[in-house]
Amino acid sequence: MNARIVIDGQVLPNVLLPGKIFEEIEAGERVTLYGIFTKKKDKTENKAIIYAVKGSNGKLVAARQLQIKVPILIVAAAVPLMVAVAVAGCFLSPYPIHLVSGSIDPDYLVRTTFVWAFWEGILAGLVMVGLAINWIRMSIDPESWAVIDAATLSQRFSKAFK
Repeated sequence: MNARIVIDGQVLPNVLLPGKIFEEIEAGERVTLYGIFTKKKDKTENKAIIYAVKGSNGKLVAARQLQIKVPILIVAAAVPLMVAVAVAGCFLSPYPIHLVSGSIDPDYLVRTTFVWAFWEGILAGLVMVGLAINWIRMSIDPESWAVIDAATLSQRFSKAFK
């Protein structure tokens, strides 16, 4: 659900707010937001995804479904990335292989190129799996996330939305 949240009179227009969190907060309630906020030069393009909120009663309400969905999407994106990196490696790897080995034997270059491309694709996939694991680790404790004060956060969004 998209929502508009007001911070110091500044409206954050592009906020994705999970339904569970929306149901827990009341209009006008002061809460602490835990989320991911973009920082682009064009302030009208900035977006926010709220992962959790802590109300005035001190209760932390988190969208735990994002703890599973985000890593699944990251790993799903890893598959086409692995293929793309392997294909790119087939075209780009022969040059460094030739420079390192000095070989001009086509049998050696073709075989070695495919091996390097395979491992380059695997490496790209492992990086994505590492990102997914990092998200799971970080989303367990949102209170450990870096703090952005309200004034800095409200400056990320355009004054046109006041």
